[in-house]
Amino acid sequence: MAEVKLDELKAIIGNKKVTSPFDDILVTDIVGMSAKEHDAYVNMVMERAGDKKVLGIAAMLDKEDHVTISWVCAEPHKFERIRRITGYLTGTVDRWGDAKRAELDDRVKHA
Repeated sequence: MAEVKLDELKAIIGNKKVTSPFDDILVTDIVGMSAKEHDAYVNMVMERAGDKKVLGIAAMLDKEDHVTISWVCAEPHKFERIRRITGYLTGTVDRWGDAKRAELDDRVKHA
């Protein structure tokens, strides 16, 4: 079981004939997958993913008929907070000089 990137998951699936037996996020090449087996795979992945949103799961048979489970999670969106500080729009004050930092420290904060 492993979390992978989307292109890695596509490579794992390759040109195998896969289906989504219960019309959800799991795709597989296992013929006749039972609902119990399906739910077990999905639940295992959800537990391992934790708070991440799972976008897709692949349960694939290898040459020895062992099941390999791979999944893709949504990438967290990175954003920078922008605030208006002493008349300037800024994300951080790490490039500000001493005078501008003093101005920031001296300002009255309104709730």
